[in-house]
Amino acid sequence: MSEAPSPAAATLQIAKARRQSFRTELEKVERAWKVLFAHVPVPSSNSGRVVYVAKRSVITMLLAVDPKTWAIVASPDTQGPYGEDWIRDGSFVNAALDENGFTWIATRHDLFYARTQSSPTNPLPGVPFGNWPMNMYVTGQPGGPIPYEIDETGYGVWTLARQARFVPASQRRTYLEKVFPAIARGADWLTACKDPTNGFQCPASEDDNFTPSQTLHGALPDLLALRSAVAAARELGRSGPVVASWQARAAALEAAIGSLYDSSAHAYREGPSSTSALPVSYEDGGLLLWPTHLHAYSSPNMQGEAAATQASMDASLERNSGLYEAVALLGLCHAWKGTDPSKLAALSATLSYMASALTTSTGLFGEGWLRWGDGKTGPLNDQPHTWEHALFDMSALCLS
Repeated sequence: MSEAPSPAAATLQIAKARRQSFRTELEKVERAWKVLFAHVPVPSSNSGRVVYVAKRSVITMLLAVDPKTWAIVASPDTQGPYGEDWIRDGSFVNAALDENGFTWIATRHDLFYARTQSSPTNPLPGVPFGNWPMNMYVTGQPGGPIPYEIDETGYGVWTLARQARFVPASQRRTYLEKVFPAIARGADWLTACKDPTNGFQCPASEDDNFTPSQTLHGALPDLLALRSAVAAARELGRSGPVVASWQARAAALEAAIGSLYDSSAHAYREGPSSTSALPVSYEDGGLLLWPTHLHAYSSPNMQGEAAATQASMDASLERNSGLYEAVALLGLCHAWKGTDPSKLAALSATLSYMASALTTSTGLFGEGWLRWGDGKTGPLNDQPHTWEHALFDMSALCLS
């Protein structure tokens, strides 16, 4: 199959392809990846499978990049909806790319996000200024069906501000000047979107759910965004009432989140309402630990949450299906690496289990996994899932 402006040109492409040797092309690909991995950090794990899957994860992330617009799709597979860019996923992929030395790709990806945010110069139907669509095609066109999600707005502001730490020092201010208008629009919207009755964010769609909700899944990235926006403003030497309002809103939101800590359970509850009174799941527990880093890891609240998150993650891996456990694994590694390294051995065992039991034979994660009737486990749908691979690779590097 080929395409070209004319039938003759398309036919010529097919004829040229037929003259190529499969073995020769495969050898070129293998040589190219070997050259690449001479410059990419590889986890220092005793498990060859972990190293193999980590390499496959880097390959997956790179294959998900659109070379024209620098969008990064949720998966480079052929399952339609995943061929779009979710800024929630993309913010973590950017972090993984930075850790692997691909700062130039992550930076271009963030500039794509700055361009595609809903704004006076780029108004998007149903998307308030300062937010992004639920997902986007590589052109920036909204993919839908949810107009915008509050947790994605938070991660969008975070990734734009965070990237300044990785660009070369000589280019840092230039980069921040380019993205700061988008950071400010997002922070302004998150400051205004508040519930005066409890201090939390206003109810809105979270995590691809149509029904508006008000949980830590939205509160954590929103706090992260507001903190990041204040830091970006300081980096640029900007202050004033607007920046002060971001800081005040961050303090109020942090206090609201703090009210959810259950001292009897030594863990946070999911949200302020009676329907979210359960302890935070392993996913939001992991996000609370990293990247939100709610408090110092040495604090009793954070150590209590870490213990609850590990218990929730372990319980999920014992069930017949699950997804996103690597979110918890990554957060736990950050929480314990500097405070209780004795607990990292258990996390390394979990990492090895994920690499061997939750992937295909070729090392690909799906968005979720299933335990089949014969007891064996394997990935479900959307293989490879770019976000899962980013989370696994960062966890492997963290545990090295």
